[in-house]
This record gives sequence, C-alpha cells and structure tokens, in this order.
Amino acid sequence: MGQIRRCSIRLAPLTGLVLVGLLPAAIFVGGNTPDSNWSGARVATFYENHQTSQNASAYFLGFAAVFALFFASVLSSHLRARSSAVGPTALGFGGATVVAVGLAVISASTAARTDVPSQINPAALQALSVISNDFVTPVEVGTVALLAGYGIAIAWTGALPRWLGWLALVVAVASAIPPLLFFALLAFAVWVLIVSAVMIVREWRYSPAPEAASG
Repeated sequence: MGQIRRCSIRLAPLTGLVLVGLLPAAIFVGGNTPDSNWSGARVATFYENHQTSQNASAYFLGFAAVFALFFASVLSSHLRARSSAVGPTALGFGGATVVAVGLAVISASTAARTDVPSQINPAALQALSVISNDFVTPVEVGTVALLAGYGIAIAWTGALPRWLGWLALVVAVASAIPPLLFFALLAFAVWVLIVSAVMIVREWRYSPAPEAASG
C-alpha cells in the first residue's frame, strides 16, 4: 500500500502535462468554429456537418477542466508541504477552480449545440454560439488568479525556483490585457509544463525508493 502511495505522489505532477495536452487537442479537433457574425442557418449547417468533431472537442474540454483541478491540487500540496504561503496558494487554487468552471461551461455549451442541431431553432443555435465564443472571461479571470496566487507563493517562499514565481506574475499581468491574452495563454501552458517537470524531478529525486522505504 505504501509503495502505491509513493508511486502516486511521484506521478501526480503528470496531471499538468495531461492538462496542457488536452487543451490544444480540443482546439485542433474542434477546428474553426462559427464566428459571432454567422447567420443562424449557417451555424445550424455547421453543427449538423461537424457533430462528431465538436462532441470530441467538448469531451476534451471537459477532461481539461478536471485535470486543471488535479494539477492545482498537486501544486498546492507541493507548495504547502514546503512553505507557509497558505493565502497565495489558496488564491491559486481558487483561480484554477474558476478556470475549470469556465472550461466546463464551454464544454457543455458545445455539447448542447451538437446535440440535435437540426431540431433547434437556428436563431437559438446562433445565440448559443455567440455566448460560447464570448465565454472566455471566466477562463481569463481564473488564469490571472491562478498565476498571481501561485506566483506570489513561489516567489515569496522559494518552494519552487523563484524565477517560476516571477514568470507567473508577468504572465498573470499579460493575461489581464485582452490583446495579449492569446500569447499569455501560450505562456501559461509553457509555465505549467515547466512546473510539472520540476515537481516530477523533485519527487523522484527526493522521495525514497520503495526498497529503501520498506527496509
């Protein structure tokens, strides 16, 4: 039982890698979705012809929401075990929760549009499409809070390399500026990858091997 627990702790940071993989997968599979200025009839035709790919994109987004919470839980545990930055860490996890809610709502909206597009009033389908296109605000707000909270915790305590904390704060500011949001989200993905890699290395380097622990 102890070996399973230690193995789980060592592999837990991989949740960040899964998160970063799911988001581009959702975008790639979903492709170019309808713009807000498309007519209702054109939107309806699009979803009638792309039900499978849009449903797949919705599933990827839903799983991304789950792994955003997994990653935040792992990072919060890592920081709390090595520092006393409770407040900033709580802010980071709260931001991850908002991100997860935003992704889940976008996922649900996509699934709703692809459910029975031929039986929904085109105007209603167009409204759902516009709402989904503009529902990036929760993801943006959550990303700012996540990066700000974890950035302060890391830069303040050094529980992870301090430059990761300062980088998180810079990306948090960029995420709050609409013209920079796309690039900030790319930087956020890179940050998650680096943080996950650092945690994985530390867990494998410093946690005892099963044989040593059992002995």
